[in-house]
Amino acid sequence: MKRETALKIGLKLLGLAFSIGPLLIAFSINDWDIQRAMVNAAEIESIENKIGGLFEPEAGGFEIGDAEYDNASHLLRLPVTLSLPFPFSIDLVDFDITAQFDSQEVTLSMEQDSITLSPNENVVVWLSGQVADENLVNAQPTNIQGSLTLQKYGVSIKFTVQESGGR
Repeated sequence: MKRETALKIGLKLLGLAFSIGPLLIAFSINDWDIQRAMVNAAEIESIENKIGGLFEPEAGGFEIGDAEYDNASHLLRLPVTLSLPFPFSIDLVDFDITAQFDSQEVTLSMEQDSITLSPNENVVVWLSGQVADENLVNAQPTNIQGSLTLQKYGVSIKFTVQESGGR
């Protein structure tokens, strides 16, 4: 009777070791960092290889459209088309820019909370912000500076966007 009980307990412990063991090995190989153990390294490497200069104006990663200004509400809206050449979907979680409009500095933020970007698609992201001056004559941005944040599997990648002069 004691042998059977010991055998049952031993087999249960062996099954537990076979199910938990590989997880413990994966975590120990990655210095007990859960995020590094769970994220596919090939996808992260693909992101790193493709992001070098991605949002530079000459790379064509983003294109700024024609701004829309509402005189009644003083709301300025700016469409930005993003072209991401990734072979997988990724989330755009934050996009903010500061630009000059008629020598007035305006901060524009992404209207949506988050956007999922699908492989090889162009997405229009609307940025909006309030303008202090009532008489905005030139609604085209100059001296653009900002940042956007992409996220995949909880890993955030922040880019800076900078364009001096006109579009």
